[in-house]
Amino acid sequence: MENLLNIDENQYLSSIKRPIVGYFCSYLPLELMYVFGHPVRVFGMDRAIQRADSLMHTNVCPHCRSCLDSSLEGELDYLSGAVFIHSCDAMRRLSEVWRNQNPGKFWQFVDLPKKDGAADIAYFRSELDHLQRALKEYFHKEPTIEELKSSFAIYAKLREQLRILYQRRMEGTTDVTGGEFIRIVNASSFVDPFEFLPLLENFVKERGSAPFRNSGVRIMLTGNLIHHPSIFELIENSGASIVADNLCTSARAFDISPEWIEDYLGALASAYLLKPPCARMMDEKKEIDYILDIVKKSKADGVIFHSLKFCDSYIHSVPHLKEVFDKNNIRSLFVEGDYTTGSFGQLQTRIEAFVEMIN
Repeated sequence: MENLLNIDENQYLSSIKRPIVGYFCSYLPLELMYVFGHPVRVFGMDRAIQRADSLMHTNVCPHCRSCLDSSLEGELDYLSGAVFIHSCDAMRRLSEVWRNQNPGKFWQFVDLPKKDGAADIAYFRSELDHLQRALKEYFHKEPTIEELKSSFAIYAKLREQLRILYQRRMEGTTDVTGGEFIRIVNASSFVDPFEFLPLLENFVKERGSAPFRNSGVRIMLTGNLIHHPSIFELIENSGASIVADNLCTSARAFDISPEWIEDYLGALASAYLLKPPCARMMDEKKEIDYILDIVKKSKADGVIFHSLKFCDSYIHSVPHLKEVFDKNNIRSLFVEGDYTTGSFGQLQTRIEAFVEMIN
């Protein structure tokens, strides 16, 4: 496991002795999940759907259908259970089908407020308390304060290293590409943080200050769920350099710093609910201001907005976001994907044209 960029997920997970619990959304507090088992983010597969379309409508989020398909195909049999965040209606539907198809395994649905006021944080805390009670009951475990503090500490250190590497990519002081960076973030979602941290620290020392090798058009990538390195590599092979992002599978997953206090559930509820928002949250101004701030700090030449098909939350925000970009003289491109690599040819043509236009 010395090569941080090529860790085989299935091979690695086969060595895990703790209960493995799947999750699907960056709003789930990993600090809490880790004390009960080994949390692993479920992404599904980048292939055509085989069986899930018989249980979910074809006009539903391809990510949700892909995750279900992986489960139905037996590719996730190592999971002892799964926790779902109410990030959207499609995820709620997935949770219901998942529960029916995986009887006896741990299952929990956590409601997520759409705002981040005091009442919303209190409500989210109650949801996390409910989750904690369910985890204790199912796994017959009562985590100690020492275990909880240790979990808070290791994830804080891990995210700090990811932020350092991310910041250096924004500044152009490292040769780490967008494709390499997303591989690292992906690996951090399934490798034990205590094993992953020293590997990441060594990587940051060795590659974190290497000369920037891609002088192409500086692009910020925003949108919903993009985890496949091929999309990042496609963009960078088109004459661009991804210097920043606003993705739940990348920057928004580690731009969070919950601090340990006695009311640790309250701390988690507050930190996760106040992290950079996704389009499902109601404070659109906060989301847009965050995106504009990243564009400014990264000195991006343009923005590529990628959305999965049928994602109402993100597709609904496109017209307004396009107006904001135009008003601020930010060149932008909207592209849509189906969560497979089959549409890459069409995407590449549009991205190459966008990069050429900027040049």
